[in-house]
Amino acid sequence: MNFEFFERALNKIARARRKTTLKASFFKQLASLLKTGIPLNKALKFLALHSDEKTKRNFAFISSRLEEGISFSRAIYEEGLISREIRNILKIAEENSMLEETLFRASAFLDRRDKFKKMLKTSLTYPFIVLIMSIFSFLGMIFFVLPSYSDLFSAFDFKLPLISRIAMVLPYYSWVLIFLLFILVFFVHKIFTDFDFCIKFPLAGNIRINMLMSDFCYSLSCQLKSGVSFVEAFHNFIDGLNSNVFKLKASLVVDKIRKGSSLSFAFASASDKLFNGLFVQLLAVGEESGRLADVLWEGGESFSEQVEYDLKNLASYIEPAATLLVGGVVAFVALAMIMPLFEMVNSLL
Repeated sequence: MNFEFFERALNKIARARRKTTLKASFFKQLASLLKTGIPLNKALKFLALHSDEKTKRNFAFISSRLEEGISFSRAIYEEGLISREIRNILKIAEENSMLEETLFRASAFLDRRDKFKKMLKTSLTYPFIVLIMSIFSFLGMIFFVLPSYSDLFSAFDFKLPLISRIAMVLPYYSWVLIFLLFILVFFVHKIFTDFDFCIKFPLAGNIRINMLMSDFCYSLSCQLKSGVSFVEAFHNFIDGLNSNVFKLKASLVVDKIRKGSSLSFAFASASDKLFNGLFVQLLAVGEESGRLADVLWEGGESFSEQVEYDLKNLASYIEPAATLLVGGVVAFVALAMIMPLFEMVNSLL
């Protein structure tokens, strides 16, 4: 069996997670050095001394670009270390001399993203292992153990129980089992990679929506604090999204804002589960108080807490289901093998 595909996929996930963790740590350390009064270029060279070879090359490139007169946001973006969304945040922060504060906020924002990924991985690791073990145990019993019993039972002239007959014919329909396994893998892949598909399901959809809204609030807060306009911040966020549903709703909201509607009214008129009552209320409070960026940050915290709660609930649902699945597989195979033995013994008495 060719495992190169799985190896590449796992490596890609590992690199993506490492990049997120490194960016959060890098922003926080850089902000701390800038806070002490160390110049930006010198701070980069200091961080490079305590980094691995690849990161040193990244910092060396950024440092050389700074010496050429290129801005920090442009240099780090050219090196491929940040998204366009983060680049725009840093760009405005540099222009307004708010780089230090913005780096701290960006670090907290990225830390949250990494925390969600870790929690999701923790919630799904046990059920995933149980599911894989169940599938392989079931296939092993069906293809290797039961055929030997079939030869034994065929020597006796009695009718096998229904559950045993079902188990005996399963190897002849292996293509059906493989097809069902493929459907399961495809379904799980769609849940994780397709936001528009995922939100159709109650619990998984709520988690994805709250994760998105948490990111949305944090991103808008960071950008507004840096001096980016709301509409531009909105566009920067949706630029990197792969969701037609969100982009469609976003375009309707932006049109209303440009026509002079208040933020809270524009989002309320979208009337969608993406922009729920809590988010609309946050916007209304932020507009009235003149503290929109701070209120959005608090909203991000609120959505984050909801995600943590939902992930714990997800684990509480999945783990018993996984245990029941294993029990069901074991019970099916055990009954398929044991019931004929009992009937065989009874027929001999």
